[in-house]
Amino acid sequence: MTRTITVAGARGGSGASTVAAGIALCAARHARTELVAGERETTAALLGLPSTQDARTAIDVAERLTLTATPTGTAEIAVIDAQRLDQLDTQPDGLLLVALRGPCYLGLRTITTTSAVRADGIVLLGEPGRSLTRRDVSDVCDVPVMAEIVVTANVARTIDAGLLVTRLHQLREFSALRRYLDSLILLHDNEGPARDAAISHAHPSCRKSASTIATDLPVPLSGTGRANDARDHVQRHAGAPMREPASRACASGFDSLLGHVPHAHLAAPVIGVYRCGVAKRSAVTDEERREVCRSALAALASGALDDFTGGSRTLDDKRFPFPADAFTELAADALALAGVTRAAPVSLDDFAERYLPDYRIRGNTAHQKMRAALNLAVAVHAGVVPDYFGIAGWWQVQDLSWYSFLVAVLMVRVAAERTGRPVADVCSELAAVRGVGK
Repeated sequence: MTRTITVAGARGGSGASTVAAGIALCAARHARTELVAGERETTAALLGLPSTQDARTAIDVAERLTLTATPTGTAEIAVIDAQRLDQLDTQPDGLLLVALRGPCYLGLRTITTTSAVRADGIVLLGEPGRSLTRRDVSDVCDVPVMAEIVVTANVARTIDAGLLVTRLHQLREFSALRRYLDSLILLHDNEGPARDAAISHAHPSCRKSASTIATDLPVPLSGTGRANDARDHVQRHAGAPMREPASRACASGFDSLLGHVPHAHLAAPVIGVYRCGVAKRSAVTDEERREVCRSALAALASGALDDFTGGSRTLDDKRFPFPADAFTELAADALALAGVTRAAPVSLDDFAERYLPDYRIRGNTAHQKMRAALNLAVAVHAGVVPDYFGIAGWWQVQDLSWYSFLVAVLMVRVAAERTGRPVADVCSELAAVRGVGK
């Protein structure tokens, strides 16, 4: 059965043909793929290929990739260049991605006012200096941005030289698109259509309106206010009401819209790592929250942290941000126990060397994630409702629980140092505070 990806431009000149060609080249690394383009000769020139006289003849682009004017039904994956979004009269089969350049207001207006079809995702061709951001686009259109391609002179020179086919996989600008396609196809191959039929196509950060999202924040997830301004501007000038948030489930197995990379090859032990938003997850009970805290404190008190981190993979099927939020609240309680206030602050300079010598935090990404988890714990301690989705919902590898657990370990050790008590005594008092016993 052929799986279909349709690419349409928000406007003319949005780069839909380039995005479709890029998707087809990425998909061909996994399966037989055909790129279907009504203007076949133009697409052939884009790819640096010679044209043929017979329009019915398929053009060989690369290994496992052909260019045709009409679908043949013989390939495993068909990527269709549909030109402009407003030219589609009916919802195409499979996955519909919209190429948006800028992001510009007119392109957003087209996406929000087109009623005949519903986009499943957006591929953003980002231009430097634009005022709207990726988050603004997702908030305004209520459609997830699946990948972003930075518009640079390097890409333009590659296309002008007719080298897109041979150099696309070397271009850093297409790295996000490659990761998205790899994860999308790998998930389908590994899990099959039976499970995918129940997968919602909405990104976690835009499944609900800002007032009902799980963070309980009454403001947009971006926190900047620009998304509201942009949405109001589009709605006011478009003269049409905004669509209701997406709620339909994907119709085919290939419509599992992952914006995240599988974590199967992570080298470090992790807690609660999963592809955020892949499937509907079971609700978290109060008893499960207490059990997580009880197990973590018991491991801290006994020093058997490795056993705890290895056994917590059973938590992977819970709903984000659990168990990260449980660890964050535990860390905040430890800060309170340590008596940390503005009048009695604690310095976290070189915290990894001082408090986490038994854990290695290497690389800029790991340090940034650790800082994010630290900031969440500090926010909870200060009485601020944390925005888990806005801070970590977009992470390609969803390992917030692992870093939140490290922060809990860090804060318990800080509390032990500041109070002059053994870690076991601090854990016992935290267990009483959390109502989980000893």
